[in-house]
Amino acid sequence: MTLENERWATVAEAAQHFKTTRQWIHKLIQKGYLGKTKKVDTPRGSVWFIEYPFRRFPTVSGGQSKEFLKRRRNKQHGDL
Repeated sequence: MTLENERWATVAEAAQHFKTTRQWIHKLIQKGYLGKTKKVDTPRGSVWFIEYPFRRFPTVSGGQSKEFLKRRRNKQHGDL
């Protein structure tokens, strides 16, 4: 899907790409592990879009410490 001259995918498309569930993708969005995301209101309700190509940052179970991940998220958002 294309929005504003950028490529965006739905949660279902991201779940299919990562071979996981939509619920898990929502958790990754909440924790900031999927890069750039946006929530768009549509007539049928709000829809999350994830920028494509997908960027998935390591989760704690991926061997990274919580402090490392916190610093990484702050750096991405410019909140140093």
